[in-house]
Amino acid sequence: MIELSIERYSLLEEPLKKVENNHLFAPSVIERKVIGTVFVDNIENPKTFYVVHPYGMSLLFGDNGNKSFNNDYCMQNDYEPIWACKLTNTPSYKLAQKLGFVPARTLPYYRLAL
Repeated sequence: MIELSIERYSLLEEPLKKVENNHLFAPSVIERKVIGTVFVDNIENPKTFYVVHPYGMSLLFGDNGNKSFNNDYCMQNDYEPIWACKLTNTPSYKLAQKLGFVPARTLPYYRLAL
């Protein structure tokens, strides 16, 4: 995993267009609207991308079969994958269970009184 220089963030614009899930925070990093971090598997010809937003959100996309990229970073940093969603988001909750995630903590969701 190699940190990409800010000047090269534009390399992610086209690959990000192929991502279908919710990733609205990622363009804010890539377009340099917020200060985030981008990691790639190869500086010259990146195929796997990891975008980290300063608020803690992250997106891993591109070549999902790149085991060395996917595993090395998590193993080196002792990261454990998590899945976070509202319990009322039934499809997401069921998918997490199918993938082997188990509830570890329940946190309240707050709304602003308007």
